[in-house]
Amino acid sequence: MRILLTSLLLVALGCTDTSKTSVPTLPDAGNETGDPAPVTWLSISAGSHLTCGINPDNQITCWSNFDHPSLDPYWSSETPSGEFTSVHAGGNHSCGLSIEGEAICWGDSESLADYPTPEVSFSSITTGKRGHSCGVPSGGGEALCWGSGGNEASPVVVGSGIDFRMMSAGGLFTCAITGGGYDGLHCWGVNWADTDGQLSPPSGKYSTVSVGESHSCALTKEKEVRCWGSDEYGQSSPPVESLSLVSSGWQHSCGLTEAKEAICWGSDEYGQSTPPEGSFVTISAGDKHTCALNINGEAICWGLYPEPSDT
Repeated sequence: MRILLTSLLLVALGCTDTSKTSVPTLPDAGNETGDPAPVTWLSISAGSHLTCGINPDNQITCWSNFDHPSLDPYWSSETPSGEFTSVHAGGNHSCGLSIEGEAICWGDSESLADYPTPEVSFSSITTGKRGHSCGVPSGGGEALCWGSGGNEASPVVVGSGIDFRMMSAGGLFTCAITGGGYDGLHCWGVNWADTDGQLSPPSGKYSTVSVGESHSCALTKEKEVRCWGSDEYGQSSPPVESLSLVSSGWQHSCGLTEAKEAICWGSDEYGQSTPPEGSFVTISAGDKHTCALNINGEAICWGLYPEPSDT
């Protein structure tokens, strides 16, 4: 199912229906025709049970797929205020990076209390599916990780002596691209999460990496797409050789071609790997749904999604 998210008001979610297209509307359109004013986004992130986006005012809004007990459902009242440069929707928690470089996380209050966010300035952060987060401190250098993935009550320095440029957290492991001109991949996590080679990325020089539940995909400097880890549902077998962007979900992956077309592979049980036609500027694969921003900045989502109300 495809959903055009043109409203900031989601109320009273009904039964899940993946066969319909629902277009929420604004009660006060503010134009002469009475048509709803389109809501646009600067970025979007699809997580396990919710999706978050940053609007043109650099503020975060999140909406939930399900009434999950560890999340404030639908539009979360716990969504932090302020201006942000990025947002990362995870499993039972999400994090945003403020314009001051502060990592602010919300969601599962018990987990966040046990694993507090470090009070340092970050240049980039990432949020995993199983309760852990990581960040690269401002100025680069060694990464800091915190949360339930490592069973540590305080942040853990990862990759002693390794300069990280960017990273992506997934199920029970994280991968990063090293800096210093090497641009190689480095992955770490709990040992029993390495059942399918998740912690053994391919060699080469890379520009971006995206980690899913038990697999990962990355783009080389030449924009060749390479995936590794579990391939039970075909999520590590991209149907094309090159992409301009890639995103790894739970059991599926998606990317954008040079022509800005969306392409997905892997599990399609809920339609999460059947993207609509159109031109897109970014894409984010979640657990059982996928979201993308079209060239106008409007959010288009497909897969397992509840039908929102039109009022």
